[in-house]
Amino acid sequence: MQLDELVRRHALFRDSRSGRRAVVSGYDLSGLALIGSDLSHADLTGSSFYGANLRGCRFDCATLFACDFRHADLENASLVRADFSEAVMRGCKLVRAHLRGANFAGSNLEGADFAQADTRDACVRGAVIAGTRFDYANLAGADLQDVLSDKPSGRLLAELNLSLEELLRLHLSFIDSRGAAGAALDLSGFDLRGSGSFAGACLTMFRAQQAVFYGLDLSHTALQAARCAGANFRDCRLDRADMRGIALSGASLNNASLRDVSLRALLIDDTHRMQSDHSNANLRNADLRGADLRGVLLAGADLTDVDLAGAKLSACKVSSEQLGAARNANEVVGV
Repeated sequence: MQLDELVRRHALFRDSRSGRRAVVSGYDLSGLALIGSDLSHADLTGSSFYGANLRGCRFDCATLFACDFRHADLENASLVRADFSEAVMRGCKLVRAHLRGANFAGSNLEGADFAQADTRDACVRGAVIAGTRFDYANLAGADLQDVLSDKPSGRLLAELNLSLEELLRLHLSFIDSRGAAGAALDLSGFDLRGSGSFAGACLTMFRAQQAVFYGLDLSHTALQAARCAGANFRDCRLDRADMRGIALSGASLNNASLRDVSLRALLIDDTHRMQSDHSNANLRNADLRGADLRGVLLAGADLTDVDLAGAKLSACKVSSEQLGAARNANEVVGV
């Protein structure tokens, strides 16, 4: 069905006449011009509006969970009580938008422009608002708890006497000498944004509980037996990282790229092994294609819209509900 026909039928549905509610789940609507369209109460879950012209559109009470609004123009749009939880909205324009009571919980609003917007009573809890503009926006009653803003969310490496390069060198010496030289690296509670790339680094057995890695490159990194409970790895690149035996309980990994990572148990000796722990972790929209998840602890983990194509899940305790929320679960190996 053509989009204009779908919008027309949705208008009839809203007016309680013949017609049908617009359900546009998982569609790619990038770059389209939908100026002035009324999609109030529509279900647009997981659709992409990247770079779309949505000026003056109405999305009141619409379901916009996990949508991609990066660089979309939503100037003068109405989004009263819409559901934007976990949406990706980096760089989108919401100037003078009507957003009273809207739900942005856990969304990525990095670099978005809310100038003069009505965001009264909006829920922005746990969202990324680094570089976000709220010039003259009405934030009365808005919930901004646990947001990741431009302000440091923990200690900074500048507080230490050694550079990151020197800390990594000492940690590598510690690992190579089995503790006889160097010093173990502990970055627990640090905000590491802007610290540079960790790609290919040796972080075996290091500690980074409650640390913030948001948006960093950790591809090909050695993270065996690392202790990272509660850490923030949102939007990080961890492709082909060795994460055997890692502790990530309660960690945030939503929108992270974890393609071909190894998360199976780490063999200590002939009789002992250390399982990777992702219990109660947030993995929404993460890319786990080709990942080795054999034996991983996933109790309570949120796998909504996780891409599991080609992932290995044998001996992994995962519920049918968790698999049902993931994508390409029919392509996993050995459930």
